[in-house]
Amino acid sequence: MRDSSAVHRSNPVLDGLRVITACSTSHLARLRQPYRQRPFNSVELWAHKISDALARHPQGLERQRLIDETGLNTLQIERALTWIAEGQQDRGERG
Repeated sequence: MRDSSAVHRSNPVLDGLRVITACSTSHLARLRQPYRQRPFNSVELWAHKISDALARHPQGLERQRLIDETGLNTLQIERALTWIAEGQQDRGERG
């Protein structure tokens, strides 16, 4: 299921895909409903990829290493960092 908040830790091909397991067809339909209503946001996915990379490297990463770790380009990283900062401002966080 497409989900821009899902980042796979070991297989970047699966980034943006949420694995859903259900016990029946009707159960699967109920589980899928919230994701169908939620728009896919590429910038959100990029932000999660950056957060995941930084969580693996708490000492931080230089820009080129961040590019290598995430598979994102400079523009995508800049847009994602802006998205993260705007979200922190919306929540009243500093950082």
